[in-house]
Amino acid sequence: MLKVDKQRIEGLISTSDADRIVAAKQLDALPHGHFENHRISSAFVKQREKKLLSAYRETQSSLVREWVLQILAVALIDTDDVIKIASEALTTDCRYLPTLLYYVWRSAPKFAHCKEKIKSLYQHPDVEVRWRSALVLEKLPLEYKSDIAVIRTLMTDDYHTTRTYAVLALKKLGRIEALDRIALERVVRLDDGAARTYATELLGRREF
Repeated sequence: MLKVDKQRIEGLISTSDADRIVAAKQLDALPHGHFENHRISSAFVKQREKKLLSAYRETQSSLVREWVLQILAVALIDTDDVIKIASEALTTDCRYLPTLLYYVWRSAPKFAHCKEKIKSLYQHPDVEVRWRSALVLEKLPLEYKSDIAVIRTLMTDDYHTTRTYAVLALKKLGRIEALDRIALERVVRLDDGAARTYATELLGRREF
């Protein structure tokens, strides 16, 4: 973990909101994928969890709140308090949905109550959000009647990874009706990778 990143996180937990805002702006200016290349220490963040949560509650800045939660999510801190604020942040206009959805996927059983929020992202303009929402849905408890319409749409998404996880979600449901077969046949025509393989398998399975 970079020393400068530690300093930025320490800034987030300052008792001064002005200092917290400066730290949040510095974090916001980092290039995309920074924390993939420079991993955050979960132990470092865990030691500061209470202070980060206090900063989240006390700040007047939405940017500070966003970065407190992003840091907790990147560090995979999944205590009840963090799950609560992460659940609240799952909205269509959240600026860091790809990171948040990855966090949700890593702790999927704890987010079963957010299934409707995750389903609401199925037509999000950001492809990263759509495929990660399909990824999460495949890990959640699903019901055919209430969930199939969204899964069917995700199965024919423009992006191949979205299609793959949506077909796996359909497989998990264990039920295929006529409209699902039409969607699966479209997957076979659209895709030349894993989604096509899974769709072909489902179309040929007699138990459905």
